[in-house]
Order: sequence, then structure tokens, then C-alpha cells
Amino acid sequence: PGYDTNAVEQAAVKAAEGLQRMIDEAAGAGYRKLVLPKGVYRVSASCRISLPDYFTLDLGGAVLKENAFTGCHAVIVSIANARDAHLVNGVLEGDYYEHDYAGSEKNSEWPMGFDITGASRDCSVEDVVVRDITGYGGGNGMGKGGEKNQFFYHYAELGGWAKGGLRAADGTVDEAEDGRFTCGFARLKDEVLAAGWLQVSAYLGYQGIRSAMWQMTCCWYDRDKKFLSSETLFQYRPVPVPKGAAFLRVSIAEPNPERGAKPGLTVTLFRAPQNCAVKNCTFDRCRCVGYAASAMKNMLFENNLFTHSGESSAKCAFDAEDGWDQMQDVTFRGNRCVENPVNNRLLTCAGHNFVFEGNTCGLYFWGRTYSPCVRDCEVDVGVFHCDTRNRSGYARFERNVYTRELSMPGGSYRGWDFVLSGLDLTGPVETNNAVRMNFGAAARIVASAFAGRDVCLPNAVGCTLDGCTVTRPPEGRWLGVKMNGGSFYVMPNTNVFERCEFRGVDFKTVTTGVKTFRDCLFENCTFSFAGNADVRFRSCTFKGGSVGNGFWCAANSASFDECLFDVTEKSFVKVGTYSVGAFRFEKCRAASSNKACEMFIDLWDFRASKAGDAVPGSVEVVGCCFQKGVPLVVGCSTIRANGYVKRGEALTKKLDFRFAKKMKI
Repeated sequence: PGYDTNAVEQAAVKAAEGLQRMIDEAAGAGYRKLVLPKGVYRVSASCRISLPDYFTLDLGGAVLKENAFTGCHAVIVSIANARDAHLVNGVLEGDYYEHDYAGSEKNSEWPMGFDITGASRDCSVEDVVVRDITGYGGGNGMGKGGEKNQFFYHYAELGGWAKGGLRAADGTVDEAEDGRFTCGFARLKDEVLAAGWLQVSAYLGYQGIRSAMWQMTCCWYDRDKKFLSSETLFQYRPVPVPKGAAFLRVSIAEPNPERGAKPGLTVTLFRAPQNCAVKNCTFDRCRCVGYAASAMKNMLFENNLFTHSGESSAKCAFDAEDGWDQMQDVTFRGNRCVENPVNNRLLTCAGHNFVFEGNTCGLYFWGRTYSPCVRDCEVDVGVFHCDTRNRSGYARFERNVYTRELSMPGGSYRGWDFVLSGLDLTGPVETNNAVRMNFGAAARIVASAFAGRDVCLPNAVGCTLDGCTVTRPPEGRWLGVKMNGGSFYVMPNTNVFERCEFRGVDFKTVTTGVKTFRDCLFENCTFSFAGNADVRFRSCTFKGGSVGNGFWCAANSASFDECLFDVTEKSFVKVGTYSVGAFRFEKCRAASSNKACEMFIDLWDFRASKAGDAVPGSVEVVGCCFQKGVPLVVGCSTIRANGYVKRGEALTKKLDFRFAKKMKI
């Protein structure tokens, strides 16, 4: 006879029911732990093994093998609304190879190895291998519970919003206060008082901040609406209900009257896991995603391995998505992502206060990931989206190594303020090694190293760049940066450089925006002005190198104050006459250590004047000292070619030369 699938399924149902009965009887008898004999237990997808409160299921190295089935939902082991429940030491194996994909709906996305859901507290999964899962290896999130079998303990909308803000001292409303709105008295239902906690937030969906600030003023009142106390709430963060409270009112900051009148805020509290952990687990060949996290608070993921997972649907090793702002205070420590087929990374779509420490993986943050911290990680590809300050918060990146790529795309407001320090991007250069950053004025990159990359850094402090190309740097400030080799390619914005050292750097296509260099060192560097440039040097030292532009460029301006020059080429400045806006040298000193200098400023009269040419500007030299070896301060090369003219006498009429009387030549 052939393989009897019905008989096998019936046996799998009996096995699952038998395991559940054994667990329940052991817990009922007061046992806190059950250890299974080692072996393979085939269990039905129609049954889920549930762990009770204060109980540990030790698989003892056994395998719980899910029988083949048709469908898009299943869980092998479930920890739901449990306290102090634990699953350890064994294998959960799905039906990846036997599943009926053709007969199943919705891409068979939600069969899982285990889940931690509902109001679970202090629970964990440790030393478990989850493999060959059709959907998600593991997951956590809100779950139904209680007498009404709901996702939340309580829920009520806040209404009656009107202009004015609460006074924290006495709970009255200042109706004249602009930019704030206050709701009417909201009665706390019995289920709120029974839970003892509440949060003020949007209900489900994509949630997000519902006013101009996350913080709100909350005032509590007794049954007679007499003021009890006040405090500052943070949207989505649970707070305890004070003793004797029966009503509350909330004030939000919102300059937009339409939004202030209907912010969509509610009083609620969801059933989501807290203080739970997933440690030392392996997620191998979990088809849709290695682990899918949603609502959670104070969660730990430590020393887990994600491999060969995410070939369909979410397509990543770890996906923190659907919990949105209900994901709070989560730590990822020592996790690894290896050979995942599409995205070898931990992905977060939202959440508050995620901490990543010592992980080896890719990282991808969407802009709603609020105030993350990443430190001591080895990241192959890091993508950290930057939205507004309210959406993305204050992020910290410290002592990380990025082996392939780092990108920080900016949102429409470029308002993300963060500090990234100790970044090391000096390893072997592979394909796609760009470093892109676009963020708020207060954000900065500190004590980081880059080599051989295409980088885009707005604000940098104490960094080193070796052989890098800086492409279109955003507006910002560099302080104490050392750059060896490489180039700037297109500089269209306003930038400030202080106490920086540049060696062998080519500043290409310097154009609009003011570029300010203070107390900087330039060794064998070249500047190519591309029209409408305004470059200002103060107290800088130039050893070799040159400043120039093409004859076709619009007028450029440059000032040099109290600078030192060692001119090692025929000239230091070589520009076309019609490309001169205003060049000024004041209190500078120049010499030529190799005596190669023929003229300090070489003005090229490239071509005859044409209609539409701008009138050439001025070259001004004030209080400077040109030492031996710089024989000619200002001169002009003789150029002969079709369309060009010789210097002639007309040159001095086109340009305004002014020299200080005390200038030494």
C-alpha cells in the first residue's frame, strides 16, 4: 500500500494532543519543567503546543516535526498570554519541503516555528533550532485574551479638542495659549482601572506621531473632576493610573488648527509581550523571514543565527515591521546573519529605542525607527533612512565596521540629528562601496575612517579619508579631518573646513556656495573653480599645488588672508582673465623652495572678448611678502592657438590690479 497521508495526519494530531496533555498535567501537578525524551515527534499543523504559566518545556534535543499541510497559518509551539514560560534545547522543523503551496492561500506566509504573543511576561526561547519553516521561523506581537478575547485591555477615543493648554499646577486650561489643544474630560472605564495602566496614542494601522511633539501634558481628576496631579506623557508609552483617578485630560502641541482639533488620539493599552527573550537560537531556511517581530516591549534577541532565510514575502533575515510604534526598548546583541538569499540583514520599519550591540549582519532602518543605537557591530550593508526629527529622533552609531556600504538617505526635511562615531570603512573595497549621508545640521560623524570609498559627509569631526571621492558634499562643517589622496567632485553647497589636513587632494568643480577654509594644511592639492565660486582661505598653509579654472567658466572669487605658500610649480594661481571675479591676497607670505615658480599669479588671456562676456573683476594684493624664488607676482603667459590672442597691452585694461605700497617683491 502507498503512503497513507490521512493516517499520518491522524497520528500527528494524536502526538500533538498527547504532548499538550502531558504538559498540562505536569503543570497542574505543580511541576515547573518537563524534559522530553530525545527523538522525532511528528505533530499536526492543526494543533499548537501551548506553554502554561511558570513552566519550561525542555525538548531535550528532540525534534518537533510539523506534518505536511495545506494552509497559510500554523504554529508549532505557542507562548500566549503566559508568565515565566520557556522553550529550550531542541529543534522545531516545518514542512518546507512537503507543504502544499499550490493549494494554500496568501503565499503560505504565516506558518511559524514558535510565537510569543499577547500579554506574555518574562518568557523566553533558548537554544532552539528552527528550520525548514514555510513562513516565519519565529514571531511575536499582540494577541487576543481576556474575557472579551480582544487585542487590548481597553480602548476609548479622546474627543472635545479645543484651543488652549493645560496648566500643570492645577489642571485648568489656558484658553488663550496658542499652538496647544486640549481634549475634554475622558472618563476612565472600569477595565482601565482594573489594568492599572494606559497609554495615549493612535490606535492600530501605521500609527506614528499625532501632533507636533511626542510629549503631552496629562492631568488626572477624581470622580468629582477635582484635580489630582499632572505629568508628561510620551505617545505610545504606558503609564500607571494614579490612585483615585477617574478622569483625565490631555494637551498636545500642534500649530495646525485642523490637526489639533482631530489628532486621532485614544486611551488604550494593548496586549503585547514584555520582558521576553530569544537567545542562542538558529533560524535556518525559514522561507518568508527568519524572525518576524511586531508589538513588544523590553525584548532581547541575543546570539541568534539567521541563515538561508527570507526567499519570499518579507525577504529578509529579521523583520520588525507590523508592530510600528508598539515596538519599544528592544536589544539586539551578538546576532549573525549568514547567507540569507535576498537581504542578509535585520530590518526595522518603526519602533522606539532599538539598541544593536556586537551584531554581524546587514542593517536596514526605515525613517520611523525612532532613536536607534548601533555600536560595536560588523555591518556589511547599512541603510539608515533619515526622516524628520520627530519621526527619526536622535540616533547614535559608535565603533562599527562597515564592510561594504553605508547609506543614510535624507528625508524631505533633512532633520535627523545623530552622532556616528568610531566608524571603520577601511577594509577591502568591493562593488557598491558608497557612503551617503544627508541629515540635520546638528548631526555629525566623529572619529571615523574611510578608505577607497565614494563618500558624502556633511559634518565630520576627527575623521580620516584615504583615497576617497567626496561627491557633492551637502552643506556642513568639517573639523580636524585628515584626507590623503582622492578628490572632491562637484562642490555646489556652502561648506566650512577648520584645522583640516589635505594631502594630494583634487578639489574638482568648485562652484556655487561659500567655501571657507580656516587653519588648514594643503600639500600638493589642486583647486578647479567652475564658475560662481566663492572660496575663502584664512591662516592656511599651501605646500605645492595650484588654483585654476577653464577659460570658459563664469567669474570666480577667492580670498587668501594670512596664508603661507611654497610654490613648487610655474605658478600658484592660473586662471583666465574673464573668469576672475575678485581675487584678494592680504598679509600672505610666499616662497618657492624648488625655485620652479615663474610667477605667483598667471592670468591667461585665452581669447578675444566676445559679446555677453562679463567684465573681468579685480586682483588685489595687500601687505604681502613674496620672498626670493617668486620673481614675478602677477604676469600672463603668451598663448598662441586658433581663436586665442596674445597678451598684448589690452590685458592691464581688462583687470584692476591693486598693490599695497609696503608689498615686498
